Amino acid sequence: MMSIFKRLFRKNKSCNVSYSVKAYLDKNNELLIIPHALDQDGLLRDINFPTKLSPPHNPAIIGSSLKNSFLFSKKDYTFDELNVQVFTLATGIKSYSKFSRDRQLVMVMFDEPNQSYSFAIWRRVNKGAYISTDEPSTILSGDVSDIELGQALLNSYLSK
Repeated sequence: MMSIFKRLFRKNKSCNVSYSVKAYLDKNNELLIIPHALDQDGLLRDINFPTKLSPPHNPAIIGSSLKNSFLFSKKDYTFDELNVQVFTLATGIKSYSKFSRDRQLVMVMFDEPNQSYSFAIWRRVNKGAYISTDEPSTILSGDVSDIELGQALLNSYLSK
């Protein structure tokens, strides 16, 4: 089975993404940011360091939270540390299908070699899974301010 990370970038082999986070926005405008790490098999796994942000949203706080989440992606983790359902721990919802029902998903990637951020909109399909859309990604320089980074994420949800 191909990992989400590999599927997302198989069309664009020139894209060298180093780190990624999932950013979910629910129907109540609650934002949940979950960082990723690659396990020993190269599969993308959620890291149990979620950030929950309630409205009204401040782009500077969102941008800062994204940057902090990427720091967790840079560390090494054991199998047990990566073998948790972070969405359940963060929300109390046990089923991913129920969790994803009213949530939009944007993957935010930081390409360390090229020092850039990109945002990919994912669309929910039946049974709770998400697939990548063919929408062009927003790409920002790695030295953007927290406000610009946070606003770019918020704008990604509006473009859906």
